[in-house]
Amino acid sequence: MVLAGLSPTKNRQVPELDYDIVGKISRDFPSIKVTLNGGISGLSHFDALMSGRSCGSGDGGGDTVSSYMAGRWILRRPLDLAAVQERLVPGRPDGTSASRAMRAVERYVKYLRDNLSSRSSFPLSELCLPLYLVTEQLKEDYRNFDYGHSGKDDIGVEAIETMHDVIQETLFWIRLQRGNGKEKEPSSQINFKRLSSDFKGLVGSKVVNKWRRNRAEL
Repeated sequence: MVLAGLSPTKNRQVPELDYDIVGKISRDFPSIKVTLNGGISGLSHFDALMSGRSCGSGDGGGDTVSSYMAGRWILRRPLDLAAVQERLVPGRPDGTSASRAMRAVERYVKYLRDNLSSRSSFPLSELCLPLYLVTEQLKEDYRNFDYGHSGKDDIGVEAIETMHDVIQETLFWIRLQRGNGKEKEPSSQINFKRLSSDFKGLVGSKVVNKWRRNRAEL
């Protein structure tokens, strides 16, 4: 077997992805729906793939790739999903990067609260995982602004701080729902390290450490 003996990480790297072949297949067989499977690193890479610059078309376009699969990218940068709709449905602007991201977080927080209020069957760890992944992305982006490494698709400091507060208040609400009436009011300071640690009190250190390891994989 070609992939026998490979770790999960190596399994995603061997053999190397060949986007030129994907592009050639999509052009040679236009009646077939071709899905590009994995290896997308971010929005800029996704833009290049959609335009054909990374699929070997040579002219900045011309491929007929019908869909794209992404896994590790979205684990690391879940808020990028809020910008994908605009790429896939041209001509339907959906606000700025900041407004799209904040709207996505607000909608998910409502979904989480509704599920916890109705005592749904979803485990708390499953409901908290998306918020944890968002928190880790915001923490990295916030640090990038401090070091002057922000990019064109970044959300912006004000939006990051607003989402920090929304997540912090949501975790506080969850703790109250679980019956701890001695909780202190959320701090007004921006502290992503402490916010990340707050998840441990809700789902346990073992679960959060597993989330962190999975997110750190290539």
